[in-house]
Amino acid sequence: MAKLHAADFEGALATLRDAETNYVKAEKVSESHELSAIQVKEQAQTNLWIAVALFQLGKTEEATTTLEAAIPQLTRVQSDASILVGIRDDAARSLQDAQAFLKRLKAAQ
Repeated sequence: MAKLHAADFEGALATLRDAETNYVKAEKVSESHELSAIQVKEQAQTNLWIAVALFQLGKTEEATTTLEAAIPQLTRVQSDASILVGIRDDAARSLQDAQAFLKRLKAAQ
């Protein structure tokens, strides 16, 4: 996040992509459904930030594709009644952010 705030979008993108890869790995080895859902949520939230960095770098199409992949993940976590409500609520907030940003990206294309 510090790199995004410092407008180091290339550096932020590399760091965020590493984080996203780690969330994918963690989800695959998780033995708990709830922990797996958290990893999916974190991965999708990281993809939201990746989309922000891509947009700042002028890569609007790639940012749009990244967001379009994150939205179903957030929707899945938000609607999973078997996990804690706080996790679902966090996914719902991120889903709203992702949908709003996607609308902005599509308007910019």
